[in-house]
Amino acid sequence: MEIASKDLIGLPVFSLEEGEKLGQVRDLVIDPDKRAIVAIVIGIKKIFQEEKIVPFQRVRHIGPEALLLASAAHLEKKANFPHLLKLINRPIHITGNRVMNEDGLALGKVREFYADANTGILTNLELGDRFLSHLLKGRSFLAADRIVVFGSDVIILRDGKEPRRETKDYSEAVKAGMNKAFSTIKTKSKDIRVNFAKKDQNTEGPVVFPSLRPEGEGDGKEAPQTLEIKTVPAAEVDIPTARTEIVYQKEQNPSVE
Repeated sequence: MEIASKDLIGLPVFSLEEGEKLGQVRDLVIDPDKRAIVAIVIGIKKIFQEEKIVPFQRVRHIGPEALLLASAAHLEKKANFPHLLKLINRPIHITGNRVMNEDGLALGKVREFYADANTGILTNLELGDRFLSHLLKGRSFLAADRIVVFGSDVIILRDGKEPRRETKDYSEAVKAGMNKAFSTIKTKSKDIRVNFAKKDQNTEGPVVFPSLRPEGEGDGKEAPQTLEIKTVPAAEVDIPTARTEIVYQKEQNPSVE
């Protein structure tokens, strides 16, 4: 079974003997000479404890939801594996690295890499640094056994063969997704229009403010002032915007005897 590196990172780690969660996968240790994952770095769930290492051959099983070890004793300190310290301290980064062949032809960047879940041996490199390109053109793969050099800046391949391409027609899925999005927006717009209409209906009618009078009419007497609030419906294209007019109506001052 082939497994992607992104599916390994973050997997919870359990021991079968103790039935205990030990932590989760933090990193992968790659040996460029063996073209394989030789160890897995485990982040321990206990606070202030250093990361532990488990050699890949001690992994009991890798599933879609967890990585299983036979026993918690298989987790050890990094110092217990001196032959791996160089690889741990100066890790090989595959994802994001450039790929070219021996003729100097650039083939792209590594988007993902895959390994055999039983042996840890690298199987394929997936190329493509842009999601849209991956979506429209499909996925490109290079067999890992073609790798000549694992460099810090570039990965060199043995021959000039073009990447194997797997294409899939995403047009119908994209079209369906866009139609669903537009339908949701249309429904939300109708809901907003209805809510504004109800709100405007509730605000119709006169409101009286006893101490308010038009500007310039200061006779020293308090005359009640009525404000009639009328809602003017907006045009269909302006929804959900609504416009409100306030009309001042002067009340006659009460006669003073």
